[in-house]
Parts: sequence; structure tokens; C-alpha cells
Amino acid sequence: MTDSGLYKYLVSVYWAFQSVTTVGYGDHTWGNGLVHEYFLATVWMFIGSFIYTLAVGNVSSMIAQADSKAAVLSKQMKVLTHLAQRIDLSNDTLERIQRYLENKIQDNDSLDDQSNLIRNLPPALRSEVEQLA
Repeated sequence: MTDSGLYKYLVSVYWAFQSVTTVGYGDHTWGNGLVHEYFLATVWMFIGSFIYTLAVGNVSSMIAQADSKAAVLSKQMKVLTHLAQRIDLSNDTLERIQRYLENKIQDNDSLDDQSNLIRNLPPALRSEVEQLA
């Protein structure tokens, strides 16, 4: 059985997966050299690699999304700062708008300019800013 091409191929694939997945060569190997043992070990290493890849991918995606939202918030704060300087907005109103933007960053990803900023404010804040503009 150990001389067949299929057996040698399966052992080669097992060795490759063992190396790539850093399971290592270890002191303990599949005892009897049976084909199904090598096949099962290879399948489990593949499944483990797949799960690990999904976990790392999801964490990377969450970090990228958080960075994107932080960039949007930073842009909104710059727009707000320029608007506040242009219309002489009070510090109290400026702080309230900043808190609003920080709390609603998920909903306000498309604020590109001052008019969009004003249009997306809650009615009470909007009227207060529009009176000054």
C-alpha cells in the first residue's frame, strides 16, 4: 500500500498542509500510515486554516471600517469648524453639533460640504444655525 502513487501523493499533500498550517512535524504522527488517517488530518488542517482565515479577515474588515468612519468624522469636524468660523457659531452650539456627529457617525457618512452638514442636523440645531447663516 505504501508504494502506490495515491498513497505517496496523499502523504505529500499531508506534509505540505502540515508545513503551511504550521502544525509542524512533531514527534507524534499518524501511527499506522493508513490513507484515511492522512486524509482526515489533511482535511482538519484545511478546515482549521479556513476558520483562521475567516477570523483574521473579519477582524481586518472591522478595523478598516472603524478607520473609515473615523476619517468621515474627521472630515465632518473640519467642515463644522470652517462653518463655525464663517458664521460665528457659539461654542455651546458647536459642542452640541460635535456630540451629535460623534453619536450619529454611522448614519451620516455622506456629509461633504457645509450645506449637507446643516441639512442633516436635527431640526432644533438646524434652525439655530440657519438663524446665524
